[in-house]
Amino acid sequence: MFHYDAQRAGVTPASGPASASLMWTYTTGNLVYPSAAVADGYVFIPSYDGSVYALDEYTGSLIWSFPTGGNIIGTPAVGNGMVYVSSKNGYVYALNEQNGAVNWRIANDNLTPVTSSPVLADGILFYGTFLSPSSGFAEVLAVDPQTGAVIWKNTGIPDYVEGSLSVSNGRVFFGVGAFNPALIIALNETTGAQLWSYGTGIRTTVTSAPAEAYGNVYVGLDGNRFLALNKATGSLVWSFNTGGGTNALPVRAEHDDWSVAVEIPCGWTSLLFARRSRRPGLLRLKGPQGLCAGCDRAETIRNDNL
Repeated sequence: MFHYDAQRAGVTPASGPASASLMWTYTTGNLVYPSAAVADGYVFIPSYDGSVYALDEYTGSLIWSFPTGGNIIGTPAVGNGMVYVSSKNGYVYALNEQNGAVNWRIANDNLTPVTSSPVLADGILFYGTFLSPSSGFAEVLAVDPQTGAVIWKNTGIPDYVEGSLSVSNGRVFFGVGAFNPALIIALNETTGAQLWSYGTGIRTTVTSAPAEAYGNVYVGLDGNRFLALNKATGSLVWSFNTGGGTNALPVRAEHDDWSVAVEIPCGWTSLLFARRSRRPGLLRLKGPQGLCAGCDRAETIRNDNL
């Protein structure tokens, strides 16, 4: 699943490789914007060429591919023996993970494109759409992952749901923005009713998914701002001017109270560090690229371009 779990924490208990040697490569028909999903011995690669590719995790050999007919920008979710794929052709698909056969598909209103990564949480599949040409609103849907039946649909989302959703403790969090100042919104997970909305006052897109930790929701805006909001109320805990758009997701540290690190693409390799409810600081490293590594207290930082 995108960023490991429904909370989009970006932290996995899995061990890293013993060495950084290349095992295999695979070439798709176009760019690969989102992350691949890895599960059950497969690597599922979504491509801008409109196809999702299932590869053998250890050899990189192609097992199957499925053409959706539209660009794929979201990372698939995997569960129940199925691969859930969103496409800009206006459909969301549930594919058999072993052979790519279509178990079901959902056509959005007016085939409205979907770029967000579907998220599986509590036995439900959630995703958001672009604006519908007929209604002028975007939608967020909760779907039965086994059948594709719609459980609920919030049809009053005022702007693009371009980034991915996160789900935690009965709430669905996401950001919207493009034509109007960006909003961060929380819905009831069971009913789809809106619980709160935070107005950023900045006209920008939100391509970063919110990440929940320590009672806060952390989210970056493409408009040079990184926010921490109270999860229950949506009130602002702190705001930080990053100096560059933030479309990377926050990563939650699991040890002590260091909580957030996020890369900011503003011409430098940048990391932002925060402690639970405290306003963060920004660490900038020389050079636009390079390997950044640090312990959970951010005491040790390394960049190969230094």
